[in-house]
Amino acid sequence: MKIILTPGWTSYNKRIQYQVYDVSALLSKGDNTSAAEVGNGWYRSNLAWENHHDIYGKNLGLLAQLMIIYKDGSTDLVVTDQSWKSAISAIEYSEIYHGETFDARKMVAGWNKSGFDDASWNNVRETPELLDDLVGTYNEPVRQQEKFEVVKLITTPKGEKVLDFGQNLVGFVRVKANGASGDRIVLSHSEVLDKAGNFIPKVSGQLSREIPTS
Repeated sequence: MKIILTPGWTSYNKRIQYQVYDVSALLSKGDNTSAAEVGNGWYRSNLAWENHHDIYGKNLGLLAQLMIIYKDGSTDLVVTDQSWKSAISAIEYSEIYHGETFDARKMVAGWNKSGFDDASWNNVRETPELLDDLVGTYNEPVRQQEKFEVVKLITTPKGEKVLDFGQNLVGFVRVKANGASGDRIVLSHSEVLDKAGNFIPKVSGQLSREIPTS
């Protein structure tokens, strides 16, 4: 099962939790590429109210290493350093509470595959921040458990379309859509409708996805 929402929330000025994965099954003969998408997570996301964010710091970063263990017991390390490159992705905004803005027109095919031309990408820089308090993850992982289908489509008195999944749950929505470049889909989440049967957004933010030309 897929592990999501990592790394977990902790007091980042006291400890930084790292995760360990066996990626043997992802490797193939020939060239292999290490790549990652970096987001705000709990570290920079808005917590509580009144624009309360960047509590622990403002810089995004990635600290990773790939340990290769050969049959004879010897090892090699592939680590994040200043030879890595970075670029802005199609994810323009991402917050745990306020959702995500994703512009599909800015997607770059093959960016995480071997052979991709990153000549136009930016060089990364080393940061000394928060590297002295690394600890292995010791809490239970968050895993995707079930998939739910929509059980009812509700049209509210205001004309809003509400997808009812039949129960209160924690998760994310997966949609398939077609449209023209620049079309916008907005998904907002809520737990209840108001007394008149209209939609009440759970948070002020919302998730939107731009649809590229088919």
